[in-house]
Order: sequence, then structure tokens, then C-alpha cells
Amino acid sequence: MPTGVKRGRPDFVKAESPDLTKPPWPFKLPYQLVGMPAITTPQQADPPTKVKLLEAAQKLMLKKGFTATTVDEICADANLTKGSFFHYFRTKEHLGQQVLGHYWSSTQARVQSAPFVEIEDPLARLHGYLDLFVALAREPRIEKSCLFGNFAQEIAATHPRLRKTCAQGFARWRDQIASELEATKKVHRPSVDFDSGSVADHFIAIYEGSLILAKARNDPRAIERGVEHFRRYLDVLFGRGEAKRTHGRKEKSAS
Repeated sequence: MPTGVKRGRPDFVKAESPDLTKPPWPFKLPYQLVGMPAITTPQQADPPTKVKLLEAAQKLMLKKGFTATTVDEICADANLTKGSFFHYFRTKEHLGQQVLGHYWSSTQARVQSAPFVEIEDPLARLHGYLDLFVALAREPRIEKSCLFGNFAQEIAATHPRLRKTCAQGFARWRDQIASELEATKKVHRPSVDFDSGSVADHFIAIYEGSLILAKARNDPRAIERGVEHFRRYLDVLFGRGEAKRTHGRKEKSAS
């Protein structure tokens, strides 16, 4: 029997796919017990062998995509046998479902461990969130890729279950950002009324599009430029950029 594999019913019988329909974690959790991790993810309870396979699949699929990544490559990267793989995953599509949930949890862990989540002012917290994306764009060891975006572009027409899981992931991301925008509205009066969900979708579209441009141009700075454009838009929505814009128009007309 391969190392790390337990006897009994395979784990895929117990958990079919990640549930991305539950309410998302906000940027700032209501409380955190001293000495405890910021969040508890479903993957923290997974057997080490399964986690190794999920980590290997996530790394390879972020770089190569779903279709180009083979089961053999995943097993080789994890240093495990195919027997280990098929103990936890019925098919490669079943792995895709699980790795999307693993990816969501790992990205949320990164967000919750960032210092900005402790900022009380929600607008400043949103800026801290954008700062995190800029920092990730500048970090050469971080793959400039999004698993939800990769899967949605590559296999939406051929794998409806994976497409649905991607849609659920994007919906959770949108709701998370929209929740922070609603909190900001209560503290900072916006200069114009706006739908928080629509603005959240706008950020996701900017970020995902910036990833595509960064890959096509081999220029990760495209990601930072996209995030900074959204930052200026956010400031305008809350009246922080209006004075500069008005000043610029007056200068132009005066000349």
C-alpha cells in the first residue's frame, strides 16, 4: 500500500466537492482567540498525503492550466504513486473540484494573515487589501495566475461542474469585497451612490484581466497598474480624488 494511504473507504466518498456557496470570510474577522490561527480551513483536517497532492496540483495548474497538467506530473511533483492519487480522487475532474476549494482556502489564509485586517477604518482596510495585491504582483516567487480565472477560461464550455464551482468562487470573492464596501459606506459618505456588488465585480474583472495582460506581455507590472487604477476609482467613489480631478480640469481650461 502506498505511503500515507489509510485503509477503509476512500476520502472522496465522504466529500464530493468544496462548498463555495457559504458566506465568505470578511477581511476583518469579528474576533480572534489569542494564540489561535486567523482562520480554520477544511484542508487543515485533510490527510498529509491528500494535501501534498492538492498542493502539487495547485502549483502545476497555476502554471500550466488544467488540461496540460497530467496525473503523472502531479504524482511526480508530490513524490507519490498513482495509487495514492486515486485513493483520494475518482477522476482528474474530481481533483479539479477539490483543488479549487484548496486554492480558495489558501488565498483566504494569506489575506487573513496580512496586517491590514486589523485596521479599524474600512476604507483604509480596502486600501490595505489593494496593497496586498500590489505586493503579490511584485513578489517574483508568486505565480502571477488565478486558478478560478484559469479554469473559467480554459474549460467552462467542456466541464460544467468545474464552471459552476468557478462561478461560486467568484461570487464569494465578490460578496467579500462588497461587504467591505458596504462597511465603508457607513463610515465614509460616498460621492455618488453605487452598487457594491457591481463595484466588486469591477475589481475582479480588472484583476483577472490584468493577469491575462501580464502573461501575454510577460510583464507583471500590468497587475500593479490595474490595481492602482482601481484604487484611484475607489478614492473617487468616496470623494478622495475629486479635488484633484476638479483642480486638473480648471488648470486645463485656464490654459
